[in-house]
Amino acid sequence: MSEQERLVELDAIRARDQQKAAEIQRDVMANVAVGEAANRQVAESKAIDASDQQKTAEIQRDVMANVAVDEAANRQVAESRAVDARMDANQSAAAAQEMATERNLLHNDLAAERHVSANNAFGFYLMTALLVGVMVVIGIFYYFQRQDAVNAASRNSTVTVNSPTPVTVQGGSSRR
Repeated sequence: MSEQERLVELDAIRARDQQKAAEIQRDVMANVAVGEAANRQVAESKAIDASDQQKTAEIQRDVMANVAVDEAANRQVAESRAVDARMDANQSAAAAQEMATERNLLHNDLAAERHVSANNAFGFYLMTALLVGVMVVIGIFYYFQRQDAVNAASRNSTVTVNSPTPVTVQGGSSRR
């Protein structure tokens, strides 16, 4: 083998080595590009995940704000119901006191009426008893008067009863 052939062969080996080196570089670059693409996709998915987490946090914040607003509204409703209940209780207590006062007034009025009625009944019974007593006295007097007249008639004696003489009053008294 000659030197020239050797040089050509070496050039051919160098050319093949360079071609293989270029292919290896190409493959390495392709692998680097694939790795970079994978890293980019990972970064994008992390960004999407972070965005999703941020949106989830915002949604949770909004839900918590809505819950707080609802609780504040419920608290106000409860407070207003408590105020209404206190007002109803106060009105009921006032009505009960008014009824108790009215009952006491009616009780006192009834007691006074009973007292007056008892006094009136006593007066009525007293007057009735007096009238009955007077009637009994008149009856007894009349009975004994009649007995005297009957006794006198049975004795054949005449009893003359002088009737009072009528008094005549003449009118026309003049005043000057």
